[in-house]
Amino acid sequence: MKNKKRKFKKFFNKNGILIFIVSVATFVLLMTTGYATLKTDLSLKSEASIVKTQTTTTSSASDDQTKTCETYITYSQTTSWQEGTNLHYQLNLTLTNNSSTDITNWRIKFSDSNNYTLTSYNGTVTNSNDKYYISNLSYNGTISSGGNISIVIDVVTARTDIDTIMKSIYIVDCGRASSGEDKTITSGNASLSIGQLETQLDAEVKTTYAAYGFNQYEIKITNNSAYKITNWRGNVYFGDSKLQAIWSVTQTQTNTNNVLISDNGNGSIAIGGSVTLYLQLTTNDTSYVPDVVFAGTYTTS
Repeated sequence: MKNKKRKFKKFFNKNGILIFIVSVATFVLLMTTGYATLKTDLSLKSEASIVKTQTTTTSSASDDQTKTCETYITYSQTTSWQEGTNLHYQLNLTLTNNSSTDITNWRIKFSDSNNYTLTSYNGTVTNSNDKYYISNLSYNGTISSGGNISIVIDVVTARTDIDTIMKSIYIVDCGRASSGEDKTITSGNASLSIGQLETQLDAEVKTTYAAYGFNQYEIKITNNSAYKITNWRGNVYFGDSKLQAIWSVTQTQTNTNNVLISDNGNGSIAIGGSVTLYLQLTTNDTSYVPDVVFAGTYTTS
């Protein structure tokens, strides 16, 4: 036994440096291999977590009086980072035009707009009725038939469900022809042709008096679009009744059963704002309520 110990001690004294070098080299190799494996695994997980695409087929929404668009949106998250107590997400949106005609301007709505801020590098962001909208800039409004464009957005939020936010987006306006009137909006029997820079306005008719062969009404026009209105016009359909009076408007054309009107110096309506008109009809039907439809010229500036 003592002989074996003396041999081991002699071997270690003679080869100690070599043993030390081999041990260090083995340790370094193991650490490097393990780190490389860990780094690769984390990289793959990170890559997988940020490449997410959601396709949304769009249609007109009831609170956005716009036509159906054969256009869809896909998105991918390009990066994210911590910003105080919030997460900052940067995403790329691609708008693809599947229709047979070119799109001349577009607008996107985020139906889920809770607890985050939204900005865009190449779109105009507005907020109406606590909903975010992004509309095109002057240079990227046109999307050719079969073509697409991409925009970059930033979302800052304490929420971790970024996919829920992104799945709530859809096209609410996909442009109109470059000139002329190409879209007809209706409400009951009232209809109105509108042009490329006009949008339908909400209108509420309330009977304020009904007796002795005539009814009086209050018409409230509200701008629930994402843009300021600079002037407005409309159509009031009164059927078999007779128009007796209408105040605070300019009558542009009076027909047998309807009257076309436009603003009379009260054309500017802020986002979320409204104007009120008053109408009087000769009728024996105290329950009769006329059909009305209104549109306003909007500005993005």
